[in-house]
Amino acid sequence: MRFIVTWLSMAVSMTVNGVFRELILKRFFASRVSDVMSAIIGVVLIGLITRVGFRPFNISTSTVTLITTSVLLVVLTVVFESTLALFVDHKSWSEIGAHYNLRRGELWSLVLAFLALTPFIWGRWLPHAAS
Repeated sequence: MRFIVTWLSMAVSMTVNGVFRELILKRFFASRVSDVMSAIIGVVLIGLITRVGFRPFNISTSTVTLITTSVLLVVLTVVFESTLALFVDHKSWSEIGAHYNLRRGELWSLVLAFLALTPFIWGRWLPHAAS
């Protein structure tokens, strides 16, 4: 249950972050600057939410549990974002895929990589920080 609440909190906060980027940041900054700012805000939000949500993890949490949590976080997030992009923003699969293209300077893959690391950050590398 804690995992679901943590993930839902991230989904809501990251959706709000995306709306904030599109409606506010892009009015005052260039698109690229807005995207970078939004990615930084996203990483901070993910870090704060997972710090609280993954409190049960500690140094003795199994590697399998951490990997499973990591994979579930990323899969749920990609499915959620792709669903929103397809049915709300009416984007094509190629437009969705382009959002993950690091060679084009897209930062979403890096945000997902950070998300994937959070179970290890709070459960293995900095377990005392989550207490």
